[in-house]
Amino acid sequence: MILSPTSGPVLALLAVTGLSYSEYFIWGALPFALVFIISIFFATLYVNKKYGPAEMYDKSKYTLGVEAPNKRDAISTIAFLVAFFGLVGYAVITNAGLDFIIFVMFVLFVILSVFGGVGLKESSANFVSGMSKGVTTLLTCIFYQFMSDLIDLGGGFTALANLFSGISTGSAETTLLIGTLVGTFAVSGGAAAQIQIIHGMFGPMLQSAGVSMRLWVMGLICGHRATNNIYPCINMIVPMGLFGTENMKTQLIGCWISALAGVIVCVIWSFIGPAIFM
Repeated sequence: MILSPTSGPVLALLAVTGLSYSEYFIWGALPFALVFIISIFFATLYVNKKYGPAEMYDKSKYTLGVEAPNKRDAISTIAFLVAFFGLVGYAVITNAGLDFIIFVMFVLFVILSVFGGVGLKESSANFVSGMSKGVTTLLTCIFYQFMSDLIDLGGGFTALANLFSGISTGSAETTLLIGTLVGTFAVSGGAAAQIQIIHGMFGPMLQSAGVSMRLWVMGLICGHRATNNIYPCINMIVPMGLFGTENMKTQLIGCWISALAGVIVCVIWSFIGPAIFM
């Protein structure tokens, strides 16, 4: 999600920071992704060793069919890949906005329907059925945005920003540190909304402290991504449903390990980054 140039959170990050995708990738996405991937690997080993035998999934539920793909399957797959990478390349070159994702999904739907030989009625039914699974997530994001706007209109975030502005003493290091921690632990909800709130609170302070958006982007990524690994949320519930597990405790322990690694790296970066690049 943090590497894809067409994902909603990445587009939101590029919009608020003004960075190009290549700058965002080098200064934020790549290092944070490496930390997360490595920490998740060790978290998986630990959780599987300590808790794995207590809940084993039914392998028969996830056995793939043995039917060999035919010529039409191969053609539709090639058409999908060509269209997908072409659209991604176009999005990167033109810095396409969030609405471009809807266009991408519709184009891929049409391509699969045409090259896959699926009728209009059946393909439309499948498209609507697949999209309907995200309605709950969409409504959650809409209502969260409504709640955030209400708090903002009441001056809640302005008061919080003023409070932390006094704590940070205006230095680059403390502002980066507090911005990262507040975003990670004190702001929760839809990723795009989180990014806007965190940046709205600390962006002006960082600019007054002379902090480049290249240094700040790591804190923004941690602020909206690690939060989903700390508190129980839909990003945890959906995978649990897919794999037929009800063990939230195991999932939380693994997520806390990976989130802690990301937070520690960002805390260290809050002091090392300004010292080297300012």
